[in-house]
Amino acid sequence: MNEVYLKLVQQEQIKAQDRTQFFAIAGHTMRRILVDYARTRKRLKRGGGQAPVLLEEAAFFLTETEAEEVLVLDEALDRLTAVNPRGSQVIQYRFYSGLTLEETAEVMQVSVKTVQRTWTAALAWLRKEVKHDLQC
Repeated sequence: MNEVYLKLVQQEQIKAQDRTQFFAIAGHTMRRILVDYARTRKRLKRGGGQAPVLLEEAAFFLTETEAEEVLVLDEALDRLTAVNPRGSQVIQYRFYSGLTLEETAEVMQVSVKTVQRTWTAALAWLRKEVKHDLQC
């Protein structure tokens, strides 16, 4: 979380026109940071063209399994965006920005019931996709 804040603050000017765009930027930044950590972990495990480093010394907060899950989730979210953009947006607001159903509804300017239905459908779709991808 601190890294997200630092990345947002380091930008000279966040080009968010309103609260909706701010949370979209913050959520996207969090997603990118998690995916970058996961990719780094996987790269270090495979050698990454560098001298070997013991994973215990790398002090990553993601386990190997968690890193794989983050990458699979990222790919599934990209696919969800193509088939259900609103569902992807709700997932990102809730998961990466940490918004409640009510806050998400406010930011998206829709009803809480709409967010709840969208969240439920998108989450079910993601679970199915992630489970399938992890089993392959």
